Amino acid sequence: MEKKDHKAKFILGLILILILGILLFLTFCSKKAEPEGPSASNNPPADTPTGSNSPGSSGFMEVNKPALLEGMTAIKWENNDWVDVQDPDKDTTWYDYSKKTGEEAAKWANARTADGSYWVWIPRFAYKISQEKVDIIFLQNKTTLDKNSEEMSNDYIVHPAFSNKVEQGGWNEEITGFWVSKFEAAKNENGLVFLPNSYSYNNITIGEAFTLSKSLPYENSFPHLIKNSEWGAVAYLAASPYGRDGVEVSANLTKATLQDGTTTSVTAGGNGTDGLASTPQDALENNKDQSTTGNVYGVYDMAGGLWERVAAYIHNGNDNLLLNGKFMVEEGDPKSSNAFKTVYAHNAAEDTNEANYNLNKSGKGDAMFETSSGVGYLSWYGDESSFMFGNAVFLHRGGTTLDNPGVGIFTFSNTPGMAGNPLGFRCTIIVK
Repeated sequence: MEKKDHKAKFILGLILILILGILLFLTFCSKKAEPEGPSASNNPPADTPTGSNSPGSSGFMEVNKPALLEGMTAIKWENNDWVDVQDPDKDTTWYDYSKKTGEEAAKWANARTADGSYWVWIPRFAYKISQEKVDIIFLQNKTTLDKNSEEMSNDYIVHPAFSNKVEQGGWNEEITGFWVSKFEAAKNENGLVFLPNSYSYNNITIGEAFTLSKSLPYENSFPHLIKNSEWGAVAYLAASPYGRDGVEVSANLTKATLQDGTTTSVTAGGNGTDGLASTPQDALENNKDQSTTGNVYGVYDMAGGLWERVAAYIHNGNDNLLLNGKFMVEEGDPKSSNAFKTVYAHNAAEDTNEANYNLNKSGKGDAMFETSSGVGYLSWYGDESSFMFGNAVFLHRGGTTLDNPGVGIFTFSNTPGMAGNPLGFRCTIIVK
């Protein structure tokens, strides 16, 4: 009887061992079928863009996440002033690039650098223009995919400012967006600053403005004088439903006379006539129609203020190229565009305003040829269009404090590049 019991227990033990072995084998096989390593489960499908701006991550919320520099603080407008955003990754209220609806306008992302300067994020987008209207779709990361991960349609163009096509105003690689100074440049004891309700920095040459812009002390970035393509990107976003939706940006016509008798403008429009507002907050609120969004979240001074130089010229051999723009012209090949400047073609046989305009009129993205029909007051909203020629080899944008019909965000005109009271500039930043 004992022998039978031992035999039964032995058989039962074998069965249990066999069952346990089968279970272990099945568990091992199921683990082999899964991706190995902690990062594998986070890899997106092959057709989904990688990086912090991919959909489904905290990085892409309608637009590419603003790339904050070291020492740059996200800000939002509360109780009539800017306040710091404590956690920009979790706080979803500091920007909203939604289409304008009624009285509700978009809130472009704003940030402040350690020197107190204000910056606005321009996210990567594609556009199309039809019947003086700009339609925009925001693109994921550095791709041509929209927010639904669908390929943009063929009638849209990736704006050249976000592309790697330097000859069209692009960068050395595709980019997710760039920062533009919220205001025209001003200066204090430490150098360039971009602040509201400040006297605009003038009376320097375009070459000096180019050098000062590149010397801004921001780590891991490429600050520079705004390029014409970047001006165009801001102007197109402003004209789109994500900005003013076809409503013209009002001009900053404030003209201030300084103690030395020279004149300049006041950033964000100052008191609206001839000087500083009582506070920067008053300037922002009272002149918000001068903003690209119609509220305090947009870019100011792009219409009126000072004529703003952009990093562009024609290389026709005129003496002013080196006399006033040496530092910019000698940045790389003087005759070729690069990441920091755009060299437009000129008509060697007939170096005139109209001939040079016609030679370049197939250009895209710079808010000149797509938004004007020739030279004169023929840009959108009746803004001035006057191309580079002769000794006026450089380009500036926006117009000045003179109250005339040619002032606006689509205004462009030529200049010899010299120093002068009505001539200023602004900067942009590409993050490394």
